[in-house]
Amino acid sequence: IPGTDLEALTSVNDRLFAIAERSSKSELIELEWNGGLLAVVSRWFIPTPAAEGIAYVPVKDKLYIAGDMQSRLPHERGVIDVYDVPDRNSTVIESPRSLNKNVLSNGLADSKIASLYYFEDTLYVLHDNSQIVRAWDIEKGTSLGQFNLPRVGGDFNRQWEGVAFQRNVEKMDSLLRGLQDRPQSSLVMHLTLDS
Repeated sequence: IPGTDLEALTSVNDRLFAIAERSSKSELIELEWNGGLLAVVSRWFIPTPAAEGIAYVPVKDKLYIAGDMQSRLPHERGVIDVYDVPDRNSTVIESPRSLNKNVLSNGLADSKIASLYYFEDTLYVLHDNSQIVRAWDIEKGTSLGQFNLPRVGGDFNRQWEGVAFQRNVEKMDSLLRGLQDRPQSSLVMHLTLDS
């Protein structure tokens, strides 16, 4: 899409949504496969400033979009707006509601958000400038914890751009472990770095 600064993608059932960053507002774009290429289906301007991340939360049937309130103090930068999934034929999107910025930014020197990912009933929020990922229970509105991002050295420690999770289920060797055969799992976090 010429001239468009795409930042993130999410899928909603058989639909694919992208967000494009703009300074004072952003754009939500629906795409679909057409002859082996992605084609634009619909475009909507949204009030979320400088959108950086998007996640679909199926239990709420909502799109969560992270933006950057660039003109604010660093601890007030990160915002997450919540939108209804738009109808394909609609020309406007309803005004969003926002998650509590004070709760989201609590204890952070810089609350800028680089990415969102919803996985196994948890919303993960990557705060690139604070170099942490926080996990949130959306239903209860409570923090489930946080962990530090890897240190890569140089000027890249604040350049983490995306996060995703994958559950790996493995059958452990019962002879080595002395346990009955039962599936074990590990959680893998994938990170993208803007180098």
